[in-house]
Formats: sequence, structure tokens, C-alpha cells
Amino acid sequence: MAELKPCPFCGDDNAVIQAHHTGRSTRYSVVCRTCYAMTNVYEAEDLAAEAWNRRKLHD
Repeated sequence: MAELKPCPFCGDDNAVIQAHHTGRSTRYSVVCRTCYAMTNVYEAEDLAAEAWNRRKLHD
């Protein structure tokens, strides 16, 4: 599993990969457990992690 960078909004290291189970498939997103910032939903954990890690830190 990919290592997640700190949240680009609040800066905390409290992000997790979250599974979204639908009737026929599972999709994934990354969510910050502090400020609840979240990526879009992706077909694979690695894609969600890559999307999260590409975000730039918000000033």
C-alpha cells in the first residue's frame, strides 16, 4: 500500500484509504480523519493514494 502524504488542507498525518462497497465492486478514496478532506473515488487503492499525494499543500 502506498504511503500517504499529510493532508493538503489541515496538514495532519491522519489520512486513510477508505473502501466504498457497491453491489458489484469496491472503489477507494482517501479521507483525512481530522478535517474530512477527500479525494474522488477510484477503482484501485493505488490510484486513490496517487491522487491524494499529488495535491499541493493549501496555504
